[in-house]
Order: sequence, then C-alpha cells, then structure tokens
Amino acid sequence: MRGRLTVFVCALVATLLIGIGTPGSANVITRSDGNDTKGPLDLGGAKVSHVAGGSVFQINTLAPFTNAQANGKNGLFEVGIDSNADRDPNYFIDVFFAAGRFRGVLFKPNGSVITYYLKAARVSPKAVKVTLPHSQIIQKGSYDFLIFSAYFAAPCTNKNPCVDAIPNRYPLIRHDYTPPTITWGAVPTYSSDVSANLTFPVPFSLKDDVYGSGVKNWTLQSRVYQLSGGISAWTTVKVGTSHAPTVNVVGVDGRTYGFRVIAVDRQGNARTGKERKVSVPRDDANASFFQYNVVTPVGGTPSDAYLQTTSMVGQTGVIVGSVPSYGRTVCVLGGPTTTGTSATADLALDSIFQETLTEVDTTGYRQGFGCFNLTPGSGHDLTITVTSTEPFVFDGIVIKA
Repeated sequence: MRGRLTVFVCALVATLLIGIGTPGSANVITRSDGNDTKGPLDLGGAKVSHVAGGSVFQINTLAPFTNAQANGKNGLFEVGIDSNADRDPNYFIDVFFAAGRFRGVLFKPNGSVITYYLKAARVSPKAVKVTLPHSQIIQKGSYDFLIFSAYFAAPCTNKNPCVDAIPNRYPLIRHDYTPPTITWGAVPTYSSDVSANLTFPVPFSLKDDVYGSGVKNWTLQSRVYQLSGGISAWTTVKVGTSHAPTVNVVGVDGRTYGFRVIAVDRQGNARTGKERKVSVPRDDANASFFQYNVVTPVGGTPSDAYLQTTSMVGQTGVIVGSVPSYGRTVCVLGGPTTTGTSATADLALDSIFQETLTEVDTTGYRQGFGCFNLTPGSGHDLTITVTSTEPFVFDGIVIKA
C-alpha cells in the first residue's frame, strides 16, 4: 500500500499547477481548503507550528471522520517535505490509524522507511496531528511542505481514489522557523580609530538560511553607558531592509555606546544580536572632562587630531581627568612632537604611578598609547604630569566599557 501511494503522490506533485502562494506568519502557518473532494477525508485546513527541535503538522477535515476511514487501507493523510526548494518532496509522512492509535511513518520517495514511530494523535473528530523531529531529516533550517489526504473506499476506489491537497497548486508552503543571522562588520572599538570627528560607521550584515523566507527588516539600537555607572534603555537608531548596511552614527564627546541589531525575516522570526560597544574619546578641549594647571594650554588645530584640537602642555604641566566606573581600558590620545625631540609624561591613577608615556615625531594623531586595563566597578582619578622640556601633545583619552 505504501509503495503504491508513494508513486501516486509523486505523480500528483509533478502535475500541480504553478500559481501564487500566500506568505505565512511567524512560526505558525495556517491554510484553509474548500469542499472540493468526495469522501470523508476532504481537507478543510492545515496548521504547522514549530516546537523545540521539531514541527507539528495538524491536518483538519471539513467533516468528522472515523478511525476506520483513516486506517491506511480505506484512507490516510500524508505530508510532503521539500527540504531543498526544488518542488519535489524529499520526505513523506503517512498518518493513519492502526493497532488502536494514530501513527506517523517517515519515509523517502523511494519507499525506504526512516522511522515508524513519529508521534501522532487525533486532535478532534475532524483533525489529527503528527510531530516531525528535525533531526530525522536533512534540512537547512527551512522547508516547503504540502498536505494530502487519500480515500480509497466508496464512493472512491483504489483505481480512482479521492485525493485532496493543500496547497492545490504551486508554490508549496514554506515554513521558515529560524531567524536571520547577524554578523558585525568592522565596528571600531574607539570611534577615533576611524574618524576624527563625532561621526563613525557601524557596519553589519544579515543572512537568512539558504531556503528561508528572506530578511524582512532590521533595527539598529543603541544605549549609553552613563558616567554615573548606569546604562540607558535601548533606543532605535535606524530601521532598514538592506542586507549589508553601514549606519553612520553621530556620537557625543566622551560617551560609550552599546549597539545591537534586531533582524526579522518574512515569516516573523526575530533574532537579537550580541552587543558591540563603541567608545567616543573625551576631547582635550572639553573643560567638563579635563583641568589643566595652566590657564590656557598652547594648542594646535591639526586636521587629523580628534575634533581638530590638541593641547601642548609644557614641563611640569598637569592634566587631571576622571575615569567612570564602567571603564575597563583607558588609552591616552597624543600626537607628534614638533622639534624631533621626544616628549614624556607620567600617568598616575588615583595618585599611583602607572607608566611613563613617550611621544616622538612619528606618533600619530588619535593614536592610543599608554593603554592600561582597569577593574570596573568604581571611578578613578587620572593624572598626567609632563616631565620633558619638549611639550607633550595631548589629544584626549578614550575609555573602553
């Protein structure tokens, strides 16, 4: 019986007319079907939902049917699974009543049985369901499917069975139950690594599985790590549909931002990506961040410097700043000396010497040096004392959260 039905179903699949399908909704797909077939197994609808590690197919008829009418000899239900989107099912599931209960049998188009023991049950007088563990099939995270019923008893016959299908024509119904993947691009740890101003790029890419429904949209969100140690709520930066965008973000001097992407596919599966942090430096000219023991440090306006300002602090000059409680790494931003002589400064944290910073004529603007790690959880006082006769070029500090 099963081999004959397999050949019959394959032939029926090959003769389906090409048409337009209706997109499904997130993880639960429902379809209805009208009164179009003789016999008690005329399909009324189908529902497919995703459970942990599997899919549940519920098959509904228009009228109640008895167990005997779906006992495999008189009639049965069948699910076709196309796992590579070529319109030909790679697997079939027979659902029928035998030995006191409904059973589910998974097999290949050539008739070879994968398992006789899929979980199946009657749901109501007009419905049955069967669960397919995804581990039983080779699939890429999505598949196309169709539902059949076949009835061989009167008023139908073995030679001319009463057959119904959902859908009645191509395309088959796609079930996409995996969300898109999110991959960060070259997001800078420090915005000054790629930009001399407050605008910096946040690139990422999105990909749905190879037979998925396709990416519908994405939302880039950000939050701010507060100087007080708190973190703001997530807010939306931009919403888009391109699969490999670069969003140019305008930051605020001295802030650290967390970014995340929420990606949604066309069947509503959503994924929230991992957070990526970007720290915007604290500019040397920002009086709310730094105090100098000189009235006005002699400065320059080089185009490559962060915010196009630097402070050139002479010998015994002191720069005082602070590190917020979220800080894990601190780097000093400097620049090239002007006379070819090196410049040095001692860096202290909470009045405890950390290291001596040295600049030369090849030190780059916005180049982080004198970097050191911190244990987050409490704020720190930062002091830079110039020890050389050559002025020390100070462009600010950058703090990694």
